[in-house]
Amino acid sequence: MGIHACRRTINSKLRCSGVSSTVAAMLLGHKEQVNEQYYTFDITSLKEKTKVVEMVNAQTIKSCSWVQTYVRQLFEKHRF
Repeated sequence: MGIHACRRTINSKLRCSGVSSTVAAMLLGHKEQVNEQYYTFDITSLKEKTKVVEMVNAQTIKSCSWVQTYVRQLFEKHRF
């Protein structure tokens, strides 16, 4: 593993653990902008991603409820 891969891994783990971008950059010896641009992967936790997916699913279900009602009525009317 090269130095840049190590930096990316360490920086991303620091950020996922709640370390500020300023402190992470200082520890890795870069300016904050360079660190964020080149050494940060997706730092959202699985828990945060799950919340987003659940929120989108709930909104989708609400916005598509008329479709469910329409399909149910079709089934009842035509007895598919």
